[in-house]
Amino acid sequence: MFLPLPQRYKVPLLIALTIAIGVIVFAPEVNMFTALFAVLGAIVGFIFLDAEYIAQAYLIDFHNEHSIKIREYFKNKRFLTLIRYFDQYEYQFGEMSLRSALFQVLLAIFGFYFITTNANAFAQCLSVSLFANLLYAQILEFASTKNISRWFWILEVNLSHEAQKLYIIVMSLVLVFHIYYL
Repeated sequence: MFLPLPQRYKVPLLIALTIAIGVIVFAPEVNMFTALFAVLGAIVGFIFLDAEYIAQAYLIDFHNEHSIKIREYFKNKRFLTLIRYFDQYEYQFGEMSLRSALFQVLLAIFGFYFITTNANAFAQCLSVSLFANLLYAQILEFASTKNISRWFWILEVNLSHEAQKLYIIVMSLVLVFHIYYL
């Protein structure tokens, strides 16, 4: 039986596959393994973000009400309900490791390294897909809540609205450079 792709994953999957296609098309040498690793890396890049919710529920914060719900849905194999739960409470999960400015900056640096050293297609697609989907999630959060201060939890400061906008613009330019150097 075919289950439709949840709305939550349509644009991130499109972003991931676009990056994979770009890496495949512009690769100096294309073979089936390069294409397979590019697509696999891009898909892992966008799935990795939601896997953090599950990791947090099982490894980091056991007693949080969200963690209890996530473990319940996961244990009962109610995956579509779990995805709806992610959608409904997305901005209430609090501080997350992957959804942080520090991780995003480190990912930008590693992404440039993988791209400029012509690392394998999996590493390139994983880093750029993850970075692009993080930026997409950040833009969605900013559009929805007009605030992305939880992304800066490591800094322990509240950035102004303009500083948050500037950060998104800078990260967008970094993504453009990533894509340009693919």
